[in-house]
Amino acid sequence: MIKVAELSSCRTDKNINDFEEVNQIYERETVYTVQLCTDMCLWHLMAASDVLGRTIVSVYPNKGPACHHKLLDRTLKPSKFVSPDAILVMWSSCREIPNPDYWVANHISLLLPLSQPATIEIE
Repeated sequence: MIKVAELSSCRTDKNINDFEEVNQIYERETVYTVQLCTDMCLWHLMAASDVLGRTIVSVYPNKGPACHHKLLDRTLKPSKFVSPDAILVMWSSCREIPNPDYWVANHISLLLPLSQPATIEIE
């Protein structure tokens, strides 16, 4: 949780040493992200996994800062399983970023499993 808090846009300059600071960052970020035109975060996926009782596989493209990929490209498991079916999501961005090194996701998209390989015939 401390790693998630360290990447939060709602953190202060104070070092994050304990869960009290993590809780404060979580509260600030939750209040911030319920407004229109704000970014979602890993806290939302963790909560969704617990509420749905399903594993969420979070896929983060190999773009932008390596620390974001390391943190957000992961499997989230609920505290209590309700269904063995996993949900797959991919982080994406609708921002125009000229330099791929500065690419940062701002939302997720649902990944749908293919029952058979997709083929396209070109005439």
